Amino acid sequence: MSGSVSPLWMAHHWPEQYERCVMLGRFHVCRRCLVLYPVALTVAVVWSTGAAGVVGRWCMWSAPGVAVIEWALEQCGATRHRPRRQTAATVIAAVGLGVALGEHFGHPFAWRATAPMLTWSVVAIVVWTIAGRRGTTGSEGWEVEFECAERERERSLRATLGLDVVEADAVHAAAVTKSMSCSTEPTSEECRSR
Repeated sequence: MSGSVSPLWMAHHWPEQYERCVMLGRFHVCRRCLVLYPVALTVAVVWSTGAAGVVGRWCMWSAPGVAVIEWALEQCGATRHRPRRQTAATVIAAVGLGVALGEHFGHPFAWRATAPMLTWSVVAIVVWTIAGRRGTTGSEGWEVEFECAERERERSLRATLGLDVVEADAVHAAAVTKSMSCSTEPTSEECRSR
């Protein structure tokens, strides 16, 4: 992880949550935003040309719910952050957002498009408030999982290059330092095989 902070317009996450971002050049960019906005804009353009079908209202109400539920479960600590799940939920939500945005192009602030977005926004705010009061953020333990995955990638790379994997593990174990989190667990233990 980089020690510098990416500009807010590119990643609204702090460095301790950069696992939720992708690297574009030297900047961290929020993964959800990187998927959500291009897909939503594409759907909005298609919808505003009249090319979409009659499923628009259903999409505006149901599609954002997938991402809100995924996010809510993570915020409440019921699930861990998973980039693939986040991306899939975001693509589905982007369709609903795009349909609503396309409706706004033709009929600015029409209630049929505004109501679903306001409803899901209120649900997200309620979940965020409850999770904040309970002290759950959904990102506990990600450091251990991230460092274990990095070690596995390094081990695979060393094996591919023909380097001594056992020696590399010994060097790595000697160099492991405590994570910057407030966790009391050593990050060199606790690896789960996948």
